[in-house]
Amino acid sequence: KSNNTALTRTFTFSQTSCSSCNVFMIYRFLEYKAGHEKDIKQPTLQSFPQKVQVYSLHSPRHQAIAEAIVKDLIVGCSLLLSFVENGHFKHFIEIMDCKYTPVSRRTICEKWIPVLVKKVKETVLEKLATQSSVSLTTDLWSDRRLRSFLGVTAHVCCKKKGSYALESYLLDCMRFTGRHGWERIASAFEEITEEYGIRQKISYIITDNAANMKCSDDSESEEENLDDVGNHNLAVSIQHYQTLMTKTSRFTTLLHSSSQFKDKFEAMFDTSKTIPAANNTRWNSTFKQVQSLTALDHKALTEMCSKDYEDVTFSPCEWTQLKELCTVLAPFSVATDLAEGEKSVTISIVVPTVSDLNTHLLEMEETRMQCRPLVKALRQSLMKRFSGIFTKTNMKARDELKKLENTLKPSKSLTLTMHLSFGKKNRDRFPQLHKVALKVLTVPASSAPVERVFSRGGIIMRPHRARLGHKMLQSLMLLKCNQTLL
Repeated sequence: KSNNTALTRTFTFSQTSCSSCNVFMIYRFLEYKAGHEKDIKQPTLQSFPQKVQVYSLHSPRHQAIAEAIVKDLIVGCSLLLSFVENGHFKHFIEIMDCKYTPVSRRTICEKWIPVLVKKVKETVLEKLATQSSVSLTTDLWSDRRLRSFLGVTAHVCCKKKGSYALESYLLDCMRFTGRHGWERIASAFEEITEEYGIRQKISYIITDNAANMKCSDDSESEEENLDDVGNHNLAVSIQHYQTLMTKTSRFTTLLHSSSQFKDKFEAMFDTSKTIPAANNTRWNSTFKQVQSLTALDHKALTEMCSKDYEDVTFSPCEWTQLKELCTVLAPFSVATDLAEGEKSVTISIVVPTVSDLNTHLLEMEETRMQCRPLVKALRQSLMKRFSGIFTKTNMKARDELKKLENTLKPSKSLTLTMHLSFGKKNRDRFPQLHKVALKVLTVPASSAPVERVFSRGGIIMRPHRARLGHKMLQSLMLLKCNQTLL
């Protein structure tokens, strides 16, 4: 019985093993069959990786993208020339349009920039060729590496769609080497005007008050009959307030350099409150500095500085002097902003502005006790610089007209456009007067246009771009200031 039981178990095990083996063999057969069928199947096109067909270097699409990069990013946004070779930019371009091959820095410097510069100069030449008179502003500027440049801007009145509009162009910002003598400045200036063929068309030249710029302008012969419009420089010597200004400057420096002082200042006032630093080349930056300081509460300011910062604490007398100084100089700041307008007629505001400043100083001389010496000095300077206005203008009649100011004073927007619109409406009625108006109204009241050129040059010549060559800087400034012509 035991033997029969053992045989039965052996037979059962053998059956189980055979079944498992059969199942395994069937599985391998099916696997082989499936693989064999897959191998003999013809592959489809989708199974192969697709190669992207890039734009040709001369295709319109490639040219349009490359031109937009140069115009909008390098010139418009003042980005680095090398950013086109940055890996992040290349990845961005690949995501935006994988068919475009990014332009190289070398191609931009050797091809695109010179082509655009040539295009801008040709456009300016065409526009100036249609003008009978041109007004110019000129000045010298030094970049971060102390390389000097002579900038010249042109100002004309162009007719567009039946109306007139003021237009300004940067003619050049050429490298100027050597001594800044008036003879060398005049020679470089003439070289620029000859390039554009406008020497005989120049009606007015606006410069700053530097002696070398004045002499270079006077070097023209009398036959040229070039009038020099003096640019009113409001930066007046105030040695009497030197100690007070030094303390104000020290307070501002401390605010921008000490984190502890900054924290105390924000805790006492507000995080949005600050005092701007003064700029040596802009007189009104000092005015805005004092104006921001006196806008604060004197008592709170004294409390903040009483313990650890007594050297920048202002006494009541000093505080009164600062507030009176702001009152005296506020109209001069407004006059400066008006005279530096970019899109409006500015020469027509000189006489009424000087007249208003004279009236203002007369009033201040009677009411401001602390600043009376400064007020007298300002008025004497005003009378000396603009003596022609006071001798040729009936100032008494102006006092009578002052009574009608509230009812007859036009809006600001009307004032900025009324000169050109009046000339348009009366062109046929007064043809000769119309020509004179187009000649005179294009004259800037200050040298601010060329100074704006230098401000843009400072943005281009940032600290990390100090190795930028002077020729490339000159080209980028020309394109930046003439973007509307691109």
